Amino acid sequence: MSAPAPVRAAGRPGAPDAPGDAGPHADGPTPAETRTVGAALRRASRWIVLALVALVIALASLGLRGAARETDPLAPDNPAPGGTQALARVLAAEGVDVRIVGTLDAARAAVGDDGSATLVLGPTSDRLDDEQLAEVAGLATRTVLIAPDFRTLRAVAPAVAAGGAAESADGSLAAGCALPPAAAAGSIPADAPVFRLVDAATEGVTACFPDDTGTAWALLEVPATRADGGTVTVLGADPTLTNDRIAEQGSAALALGVLGERPRLVWYTPSADDAAVGAPPTLGELTPGWVTPAIALAGLAALAAAVWRGRRFGPLVVERLPVVVRADETAEGRARLYQRADARGHALDALRVGTIDRIASSLALGRLASVDDVVAASAAALREDAGRIRALLLDDEPRGDRELVDLAGRLAELERLVARAAAPGGAPGRAAGHTGSDAPAPTPDPPATPATPRRMDP
Repeated sequence: MSAPAPVRAAGRPGAPDAPGDAGPHADGPTPAETRTVGAALRRASRWIVLALVALVIALASLGLRGAARETDPLAPDNPAPGGTQALARVLAAEGVDVRIVGTLDAARAAVGDDGSATLVLGPTSDRLDDEQLAEVAGLATRTVLIAPDFRTLRAVAPAVAAGGAAESADGSLAAGCALPPAAAAGSIPADAPVFRLVDAATEGVTACFPDDTGTAWALLEVPATRADGGTVTVLGADPTLTNDRIAEQGSAALALGVLGERPRLVWYTPSADDAAVGAPPTLGELTPGWVTPAIALAGLAALAAAVWRGRRFGPLVVERLPVVVRADETAEGRARLYQRADARGHALDALRVGTIDRIASSLALGRLASVDDVVAASAAALREDAGRIRALLLDDEPRGDRELVDLAGRLAELERLVARAAAPGGAPGRAAGHTGSDAPAPTPDPPATPATPRRMDP
């Protein structure tokens, strides 16, 4: 249990009080200071300035982040190492009309019906459902799939399946086909993803960049599922297209040749707007109608309870420190704390420490005297058994409040006897608790004089 805050005891009668102290001899209690709005603002000015600086920094960071728009990986407007902005800009510089779209409706409008557009479907095609993927498969006569997933391959290029990582002993994949972009590239890095043919007898298939197994390729061009024909080119993205690796080996030539074959390139990166179509019901749609009002009512009740429990009866009052508290009030307050905590040992220790200190002062032993020195000197002054005095000052433990009160009385009696024996002309007495036929008759105490108040030790 923590001890109460340190306080300064009231001075002795006649001693001048320190300036600003409110004691029993002061003209009146020191008035409490009520903190005004202006004083509070002055005290909090530094924190207000720091908060404003932090707010400005946060707003600047948000502005810079908004300026550099976050996009999906492999998106043509993503300048990050994993994006494809460099490829899109080079294609535009070569005269290709690059149109970046994010919805199926925009892709449909950009492709048109003239057959002069290449449709690129980005890796976020997993946001589309099967019906939307089937519509994408019929939009253009030439479609390029970049890093497609299983559902996209099944809907747009059912003759192709994912093949995992390529197996190559020399760290590169040679073209191995007569496709002009592949022949211009020559080779690409071996860590490019590869694809396999579901049916090896599929007609009209062009397979390029085989790995060492001979059954997987980094580029496959297969017939489209459109009734009027067309082609679908399946290509991995990294390292062939990404900003940080497009310059490796023949990746740049391959990417420019595949995507720049026609004068118009529609780069479709499905967004969340497409994913919302036909999406499963949200949590709000599945929640019963009474749940929202109940949550709102519970929130209002919690707010009302917070206001009720946190209300204050008037302005805060700032009390000047240090506060002068009478020694007896401090001792009584600490005693009540010990009693409430059932801490008899702590209470007895406080009594014994004070008693030992005052006995040492009475016997002129000095502040460095040990407990054994105090016990020996007290026994000599009282001509009493040192074991009994040591038991009283150290060893005896109370088993209840009654025994604690008895020990406190015996400590006070021991202190009184030692003080009388140590006084000039004093006669030794018997310590509290001593019984025997040789005990001297009690002598009357001198007339009581007003005792000088002294500071109570904690």
